[in-house]
Amino acid sequence: MSLHGPVLTANRNFHLSLDEWTNMIYDTQMDINEKTLPQITAKAVSQLDDRLWGPFAAVIDKVQRDQLWRYGFANFSEWMSFISTTYNISRARCWRYKKAGSYYNKLRSHNQTLCELEELPDFISAEALEILERLERVAPTDITTKLSEQILTGKASIRSVKQTWEAYRPALQGATNRGRGDDLLVASLNEADRFEAESILVLSQNHSWTKVNSPARCYVYPKIYDKQKNLTYDAIALVQLKLDSPVQIHTFEIHYEFDAATNIETSLPEAYVDYCWIILQEKDAVSSELLVDPKFGIIGVRAGELYIHRSASAINHSPGAEPFMKELLKLALRK
Repeated sequence: MSLHGPVLTANRNFHLSLDEWTNMIYDTQMDINEKTLPQITAKAVSQLDDRLWGPFAAVIDKVQRDQLWRYGFANFSEWMSFISTTYNISRARCWRYKKAGSYYNKLRSHNQTLCELEELPDFISAEALEILERLERVAPTDITTKLSEQILTGKASIRSVKQTWEAYRPALQGATNRGRGDDLLVASLNEADRFEAESILVLSQNHSWTKVNSPARCYVYPKIYDKQKNLTYDAIALVQLKLDSPVQIHTFEIHYEFDAATNIETSLPEAYVDYCWIILQEKDAVSSELLVDPKFGIIGVRAGELYIHRSASAINHSPGAEPFMKELLKLALRK
């Protein structure tokens, strides 16, 4: 491709119309096939209505790779903003397609049996691929490999992908890749971190600890800080067994190492908590009942499976502001 001809030095306040962009491209010495870029872009955008985002991501990839943004724009980001405004696609969505497309091409470079980006079927989710790219920085290879296979065959729900990310994200401790370019941040995950993430994930996907297989609502949140008591719960869950049921609050302590010599100090939390649990490795959980406060339930985890050794006892609270707070939680869970 030749980069001769009128290359406009633009600024952030410069705005082209679609016709102006098309005419500008035709006035350049671009390859004749590349001069159809506006038409190709418009066609790719129209396919988004059919959940086919691959063609649009392929256009974005080509524009960045071949620097086609130079015809009318100061940089690639400005071209992306132009496309977002022109076709009424949010900037976040445009960048999601860009990131997901780049990541898919990376996967394809290691697996030539995968189709071209522009031929992606509609069951492959851009959001899922974007999350998977983040997961690669923190989750073990066996987790991401399995999830990748499920995403690429349409067998992974976006809910399960998000649950996996929420389970492993705390290991990044708030760090991001912003400003790192291709130098990806990869978290160092020790065995205790991995067990904690695995435990949170299995709580999110196996709800048998709620005493029903499919509660109306069940959300598990890792690493919740209680400012009043100055302590951090390894996880808290908000549960509604039925849509009109009260909100239950469960807390979880996760211990990777546990034996008869281990001293686990457990104390019943604030009045808003209904059930308390201890999570151990399955090999330790089988012999832990006499060592853990009887008010606490005991869950064993092994290889992504959950085993309940003792159900948590409901904590009786004195009446107060608790019902009002739980009604507010019920409203929040509906969103």
